[in-house]
Amino acid sequence: MVCWSKKGAMEAETLVILADVFFLLLVSGVLLSELRDVQKNTTFEKAYVASDLAALLATIQVFAGDVVIEYTLPLTLTVELRGNEVVVSDDGAAVSHIFPKIITSTPVTLSSITKFKIVKKGREVTLL
Repeated sequence: MVCWSKKGAMEAETLVILADVFFLLLVSGVLLSELRDVQKNTTFEKAYVASDLAALLATIQVFAGDVVIEYTLPLTLTVELRGNEVVVSDDGAAVSHIFPKIITSTPVTLSSITKFKIVKKGREVTLL
């Protein structure tokens, strides 16, 4: 409804100001949430661990023979191995790295760990 009186103009201006304040609060909330994730500084570590594990698993797979490797994580994370995808997460968002070669046929999930073993017997690679 369009009001041509001074009172109507003030109401429209008040609504615009309220909408601006709401939008400002919404954007601030999103930015603070992202800042909290960056402050915990886990995004870089998760991406590093995911790509490092994918490259390590692909390297192990082409190695002739059985292999056992002990891998230590920089912090407590959850590691999943699903086909050719390595997914690393904590209480926040997950980071995945896809490698073109099929690494394992059975999905493996290790929750809240700081150290685990990568075992290759024959052609099958798994996490323990």
